Amino acid sequence: LKGQQVIIFGGKNETVSGFSQEDSIYNLELNNFKWSIPKVSGKPPRSRHFHTANRIGSYMVIAFGKGYDQNTMENDVLLLEISDTGYSWTTEFNPFSEPQSYSIFIIGGIVIILLT
Repeated sequence: LKGQQVIIFGGKNETVSGFSQEDSIYNLELNNFKWSIPKVSGKPPRSRHFHTANRIGSYMVIAFGKGYDQNTMENDVLLLEISDTGYSWTTEFNPFSEPQSYSIFIIGGIVIILLT
C-alpha cells in the first residue's frame, strides 16, 4: 500500500439506548490525515470489539475480541487481504513470497528460522 496508514476494523459506538457494534473498516492516511472507507469484498465477519489486529505482509490478521452478544468472546482469526485497489475478506493466508535466503538459530532450545 502506498504511504503510511492506519486501518481500523470494528469497535462499538455509544448510542442513546446503549452500545452498538461496528463492523466497518476505515483508513487514515498518515501523510495527510485523510479518512476514507475502502471498497471491501467477500463475506464480512461478525462485528466485534476488544480484538487485536496486526498487519502481516498484505494481510490484516484480526483475532478474538468480544462479539455482538456481550457475554461471548470470539475465538476465531479473521483475514483481510489489503491492496491499493480494495480489500477482501478471505480464508487463504499466503503472506510472503518465496524466500531468497534463510538463517537458522537455536536459542535456549528454541529453533528460530529467519526467512529473507
